[in-house]
Amino acid sequence: MNQSFIKIMSLLSIILSLLLISCKSEKFESETNRMYFIVSEISDDNEFQTLGLIDLDGYSFLTHISKPSTLNIEVGDSISLIANQILESYPSKIESKDIRIEDKSKEKYQKIISEIYWIKSRSLVDDNNHYFYQNNDKLDTSAKWYEINNDIEYFIAKPGEYHKIKVLKKFKNDNSIDFELISVLKRIEDENFIALINTNISTDKEVYELGSPIILTTTINNNSNKSYSFLPFGTPFEDTLTNDCLNITYNEEVIDYRGILVSRMPPSTDDYIEINPVSSISNSIDISNDYIFDKKGDYKIQFKDKFDGPSESNIIKISII
Repeated sequence: MNQSFIKIMSLLSIILSLLLISCKSEKFESETNRMYFIVSEISDDNEFQTLGLIDLDGYSFLTHISKPSTLNIEVGDSISLIANQILESYPSKIESKDIRIEDKSKEKYQKIISEIYWIKSRSLVDDNNHYFYQNNDKLDTSAKWYEINNDIEYFIAKPGEYHKIKVLKKFKNDNSIDFELISVLKRIEDENFIALINTNISTDKEVYELGSPIILTTTINNNSNKSYSFLPFGTPFEDTLTNDCLNITYNEEVIDYRGILVSRMPPSTDDYIEINPVSSISNSIDISNDYIFDKKGDYKIQFKDKFDGPSESNIIKISII
């Protein structure tokens, strides 16, 4: 009887040891999945809160917290969580547990929840984009702008655009603004902005008879102090269009391209056209056979932005009678 009891106790001891090892292993593996974020946005639903998160590399994620929650999380807080699973979506969704509010970033950062800034992008004489900011709720183009000396990661603005942003953090030690963690609220285009390199289109007439040729002139202006090269393939700088490069609409409906399509070998440096500093280049072609202008009325025409080619152009209107 004693032998049987001893065997049973030994077996129970082994099972208990295995369970303890298993628990320790699970906890260790879970901790290796702990991730660190800054909370960029919070939205409430009836059953849970959705947290918008930005990790240390600037990537965006979402996670949910069941309600009610004992955590008093605010926008700008540094948190950590254990990721059970990361679902493929944009932003990526994290099935999380054991969310904690971290204190280590609070020594470096100070929250700014209500600070609103405007950022503008401009190309200067060095042909590079430079960002400037002003601390106003309403855009005042005549107010003083301050240049941002550091790059703004994960933020792209074309020259001539204004972005209204909310800054979620700023550095505490020297009171300088940290533009790495921002929320874009609005984008406005500057109608008076003229880029250093711009594309302009025009037609020989404003009104055409049905079936008559439509001569489109495309001009690229290089107002910079450097030469500018572009690839003319599939643009109006060829004798005949070889690709759909124009956005043409009739009653807000896109007109189909019916011209030829050409496949080419990769371009060489000899295929590029160079425009000297403070110079321009133009070319005129008939587009009436490449697009379907078979109805009377008003048409809008715009050159589409192309990789290694001219930038997006102005929009013009013609009428067919």
